[in-house]
Amino acid sequence: MKRVNVGGELWLSVGEVAFLGEARIGLLEQIGERGSITQAAKAAGISYKAAWDAVDAMNNLAPTPVVATATGGRGGGGARLTDEGRRLIAAYRTISAEYRRFLESVNAALGDREAAVAMLQRLALRTSARNQFIGQIVSVTARPVDAEVEIAIQGGARVRAGVTNESVECLGLKPARHVWALIKAVAVRIEPENPSASSRVGSHSGPSSSVGPSPSSSSSKGTRTSISNPGLNRLCGQVQRITRSDGPAEVVIALEAGITVRGLIDAELLGPLGISEQARACALFQPASVIIGVSD
Repeated sequence: MKRVNVGGELWLSVGEVAFLGEARIGLLEQIGERGSITQAAKAAGISYKAAWDAVDAMNNLAPTPVVATATGGRGGGGARLTDEGRRLIAAYRTISAEYRRFLESVNAALGDREAAVAMLQRLALRTSARNQFIGQIVSVTARPVDAEVEIAIQGGARVRAGVTNESVECLGLKPARHVWALIKAVAVRIEPENPSASSRVGSHSGPSSSVGPSPSSSSSKGTRTSISNPGLNRLCGQVQRITRSDGPAEVVIALEAGITVRGLIDAELLGPLGISEQARACALFQPASVIIGVSD
């Protein structure tokens, strides 16, 4: 019986458009080495037109042009890589190396049936938590009954989780261990990054801006505790999108490293709090709302 292997090709995309793969990276490397579209096309084994089409596509889709060209001359004009072009090559090669290692580990696991099943279960992880982060434990602070686990997630942000001491022992939670941090969107409150707007709205007798259990609310109505409450996790960034419905609105905030956090807020408070797309906002949630998961 022939062994089953997993293969694939790595592409970098802008939105849903794939614009940078192995062939185009090879072309960029040839341009950087030869300084000519014509010579680079020959070395890459593609036509002059195909090379120009690829360069145009990359220049149009990249944040800034990856190749600077000059028309004319015996060789069809000169060409050189821009700083963006060199950066993309370096990034692609780094990602490609990790991708190859991933495929190698997958194929190695497929040789062991039990290991393959366990690995596929991890890859197929699906939970009801809308916020899922991968991170590394920074510290574990034990208390009489429970413990606080601080996790550094992508982009350097920190998330604190409150777990029982039994969970610390059973899950083997300790500094440097890689874990999952899961938070349901309903447990995340959205507030403006500027505390003044929140305090003005919070002093009225209307609905609270939190949806579900509110860790910093004195009640469902009335004055709420300041968003600077040190007992809460607070992740801030730019509002990427807002989804309105008959119930609460879902707000997605873009953090560093391309990750997002989402939470809920009464739709009628979006305007008074100044929360809109592209505005700055924060996601607040209790450490007790963070569920820690491990892969083994």
